[in-house]
Amino acid sequence: MSFTPANVPQTLWIGNHTTIIRGFKTTNAGVVTAISLIGKVVFFTVYNGSAKLIEKSTTAGSVTIQGVDNERAAVTITPSETRTLAAVDLTDSGGLVYEFEIRTAGVQETWCFGKLKLRGGANVDA
Repeated sequence: MSFTPANVPQTLWIGNHTTIIRGFKTTNAGVVTAISLIGKVVFFTVYNGSAKLIEKSTTAGSVTIQGVDNERAAVTITPSETRTLAAVDLTDSGGLVYEFEIRTAGVQETWCFGKLKLRGGANVDA
């Protein structure tokens, strides 16, 4: 598949669990079809510049496949992970960016990415 990845910004509330779910579909001659993620390896990664801060995947069991057509990838960011992201020095880095990368038979493609915005965080963790 050759295309430009979707740019979808995401906001995380510091100190909360947040589940990010992204569905993947294709359109051909006006017909929208779900892209099954069965048999594909899905990676979710958060970067600060070139530094990798979080990496989760279907192989590690930290990204799950959902949906009637198995077209959605879901990943949960924990309160601890949001606090770790909030503590990162973002000076001169361009900010936090996440991506969903799909790997099939040795081919790696980023299907979705976006800036991560952090908000809140005055609560006390359990």
